[in-house]
Amino acid sequence: MRPALLALLIAALLAAGTLAQSSLRASRMEREGGEPSGLARVDFLDFLGGVRDFITYSMWVRGDRIHHGYYGSITREAELIPYYHVITLMDPHNIDAYYVAAETIYASGQPEEAVLFTKRGIEDNPSSGDLRVSLADLYIREGRYEEAREEYRAALGLDLRLVDEDFVLEGIIATSKALGDMEGTAEARRRLLGNCLMRLADPSVDGALRAWYVRRANETAEELEPEGVSW
Repeated sequence: MRPALLALLIAALLAAGTLAQSSLRASRMEREGGEPSGLARVDFLDFLGGVRDFITYSMWVRGDRIHHGYYGSITREAELIPYYHVITLMDPHNIDAYYVAAETIYASGQPEEAVLFTKRGIEDNPSSGDLRVSLADLYIREGRYEEAREEYRAALGLDLRLVDEDFVLEGIIATSKALGDMEGTAEARRRLLGNCLMRLADPSVDGALRAWYVRRANETAEELEPEGVSW
């Protein structure tokens, strides 16, 4: 049996176990003092869930290592796409896998598939700002600036782990400029400047990092005020 087919069969079995696990847990919560046999099934499926998590983690670590080894070779990286599909099927909350896979799928010449894949990730992880940013990045490459800006703005109110708020604000500035929205551009720049000043007020920010924030604050202020401001 081909390894890819075997992996899909394993993923399907573990996904079915996960659904059953969730169903039994819900039933147990609704009924206090359930039958021992039902509790035994739950314990077994808890074990099955642990096996699934271990397999998924192992696959992700190996896939990430291969991804870095193949980086720069679109043809070789594309070989990992089915691998990412299996990982996200087994663990729909693996944000990193969705993020990396979207870039790989897009680079392989499948922009719409990359968008659909990322949207599935957002459905499974509605609180992830990182996946909103990933979708925005895909849109901006396709010249879909309005949709990209909507995703960047949505990301600001969500959890960001792979990117920071400043990166998102830069995306809003770029898309607002492309749309000819000067007020939207200025609003994002003011917030970006505020972030820089807040970090400069932190005494633990020093050395090269402090110099970088000073430079960035000056550049952002100059874009807001033509005559320039020094900090």
